[in-house]
Amino acid sequence: MNETLPNPYYHQLDAIADAYTPLLLILALACVARLWWQQRWALACVWRTVASVLWVAFVSYGGMALDKTLNIWPKWQMDYSTHTAVAGGLTILITALLFTARHINLVKGVKSKWEVIAALAVAATSACYFALMVYQQYHSFADIFTTFVVTGTLQYWGLTTFLPPLSRSAHKRAAL
Repeated sequence: MNETLPNPYYHQLDAIADAYTPLLLILALACVARLWWQQRWALACVWRTVASVLWVAFVSYGGMALDKTLNIWPKWQMDYSTHTAVAGGLTILITALLFTARHINLVKGVKSKWEVIAALAVAATSACYFALMVYQQYHSFADIFTTFVVTGTLQYWGLTTFLPPLSRSAHKRAAL
């Protein structure tokens, strides 16, 4: 069978799409390590941040299991996008970590424009990744949008619950 591909660069774009989520995970872990190193977080704050990463995975893959069990997305002629759930959750996490760093740096009086630029860059590249998934015909816009709204809301709630407090005095209280 000689299948025609949607575009001549399909395989190259496919490789880029495959690499994006692992790169986001590496970036998220680098943000955690950076904050831990720079701010000398208490061990309790580190564990809460690790719990945040696990929460992203739980919501993303739990949503997939729930969809497979209850056929939620297929009832609407859509498809749950695990890639969207993971990438969206990691984007929210990275942005939250960068703005955590921004807040702490502002307390210290250090300029923090690079954290803002980095957060915007991560959000922009995630939007490009979602557009690439539509272009490559992995998912429809509706698949990506509905998955992101549902899982992103749960992930945001969890991240605001689990992420360490922003001030040094709150860090000391969290360590107690």
